[in-house]
Amino acid sequence: MSGFAVTDVMSTNVVSVTADTPFRTVVDAMDAASVSAVPVVDRDNRVLGIVSETDLMYKLEFAVERPRLWERLTHRQEAAKAAGVVAGDLMSAPAVSVSSSSSVKAAVHLMESTGVHRLPVVNDLGRLVGMVTRRDLLRVFLRPEGDIARDVTADALPAGAGDDVTAEVHDGVVALDGEVRLRSTANDVAEAAGSVEGVVAVENRIAWRHDDGPLASVGLG
Repeated sequence: MSGFAVTDVMSTNVVSVTADTPFRTVVDAMDAASVSAVPVVDRDNRVLGIVSETDLMYKLEFAVERPRLWERLTHRQEAAKAAGVVAGDLMSAPAVSVSSSSSVKAAVHLMESTGVHRLPVVNDLGRLVGMVTRRDLLRVFLRPEGDIARDVTADALPAGAGDDVTAEVHDGVVALDGEVRLRSTANDVAEAAGSVEGVVAVENRIAWRHDDGPLASVGLG
């Protein structure tokens, strides 16, 4: 199994705006689509940036109480967005984006490292093809249990002679039973099973006949 790709979980019905889209139109587009952010694209549908609710809220924040001079100097970017009238003024750029062929795990790592909650998805030409949110990425845990069991069997269970291991999946939890020769093999199988997308947890009940762990050969005196 090659693993889930971003294209498997992303939303393709994406609302986007252009750099010259007026402020109110951006708000209207986000409200109509019930989304918290919209990508800003050029005429070739390449992503220039992204406008989020946070970017738009600066308009309210700075309107409620006019900041003192030192605050304006230390929050120039926010002040500029508060004064913005079109998407090009409001957007955060460059946008953090992800390739449609990237793995779900790569998208998760990218979100965690950058602190963003959604990513524009682009193709090999850099053109917008979708959006993926943290909620979208969680869909891997809704995989059919038969598919999870199949992938655990194909990717995690040992094929060596004499190995006898079975895997059952319930509520995303993989239960491993059987017997192998080496303790390390039992641990490796459990680790591999846990890396299969959609697995919530692993119950490793595999018995082993020989302890080949790092302390197995250490004498007691």
